[in-house]
Amino acid sequence: MKVTFLGLGIMGSRMARHILDGGFSLTVWNRSPGPAREFEEAGVTVADSPEQAVASADLVITMLATPAAVREVMIDGGVLQAMPEDSIWADSSTVSPAFARQSSEWAQTHGCRYLGIPVAGTREPAAAGTLRVLVGGAKSTLDEVRSVLETYSSAIVHVGPEADRGAALKILVNGMLAQSMLVFSEAIKMGEAMGMDRDFLYDTLPGLPVIAPFVQGKVSMMKSDDFGDASFPLELMHKDLNLIVETAYEKDQPALLAALAREIYGRAKAAGMGREDFAAVHRT
Repeated sequence: MKVTFLGLGIMGSRMARHILDGGFSLTVWNRSPGPAREFEEAGVTVADSPEQAVASADLVITMLATPAAVREVMIDGGVLQAMPEDSIWADSSTVSPAFARQSSEWAQTHGCRYLGIPVAGTREPAAAGTLRVLVGGAKSTLDEVRSVLETYSSAIVHVGPEADRGAALKILVNGMLAQSMLVFSEAIKMGEAMGMDRDFLYDTLPGLPVIAPFVQGKVSMMKSDDFGDASFPLELMHKDLNLIVETAYEKDQPALLAALAREIYGRAKAAGMGREDFAAVHRT
């Protein structure tokens, strides 16, 4: 299977490396050339344009920062038109369910098939090849590409045959991640207000069963107040919370905590923390 990977950011570069190590024929493209150099040195075809990258692909995986970036590349940039007929576009970007449905319609219009394949996990699981892939789309199409997805995942969850199912589960996951970070941060500050030592709280609370396990990996950042080594940039978490709130409005479903979290992360982004790890919201 000829695989093309578009988007070599924090997640995409690591996912693409596993695909390469899995022995698949790989072509890559990235908007800025820097991240593609390591692939070029490994003998991977680095395309000059996304249209060139997909011209003979069986499977095109996109891992782009925002729905707007996905649309700019795949639709406005003419990439779908350049894909071979009956090839597969698998979008790993975090988008709203509505955008995933629209993407599936775009793919059908241009004679291609679509899968939504967002992942649960950040930089470290991506590097280890232990992401969870949350799939929305036809099982038969998933089965065709399963061996590729298995190179960077520990589990593939087929959420449903509808194109938007993976996107729907992904925004739920990220909403819980964002809010769990706020709960922990508030507990630390409340504990300090009651006279407890901050380091004692950092060392004690993450080990309790009421705290999300991922928090343990953020404590060293909080202790040093250094969030520059981002495994998940705060600005992207803010974007994902916005997707949740937009979807809640579309479904006429109140999402009060997600809406509040969006505003808190938005304040942190406005304060200049956008490119730092999302745990930087601890400062707010």
